Amino acid sequence: MTQGDKDAIYGRAKREEKEAKQHLAFLLVEATRLSAELVKFANVFSHNSHLVQAEGNEFVVTSGIPGRDHLERFSHTDFDAERIVILIRDLHAARERHRNAEAKVKELEGE
Repeated sequence: MTQGDKDAIYGRAKREEKEAKQHLAFLLVEATRLSAELVKFANVFSHNSHLVQAEGNEFVVTSGIPGRDHLERFSHTDFDAERIVILIRDLHAARERHRNAEAKVKELEGE
């Protein structure tokens, strides 16, 4: 195998590692956002459930004062259990892909 071939293989491995890392970072941002929304909703619901109403595809937190604006809206899709399961599976797969890509780069660097 020529040095050019080795460089090409190493370049592809580095690119895969970078893409895997970026994809994992994207999923972690989504998981963080979702968990923050779940915590926020759980706090409101556990302490002020009388202010939470279901309207269409949203949970709406009211001020409790007639005629006042809604304080917060939470989309039902944020709390979809199937969506959360898919995100968990995607995170596991992305971590594995990233680990494998890192291992491949280290292997190639050791040659």
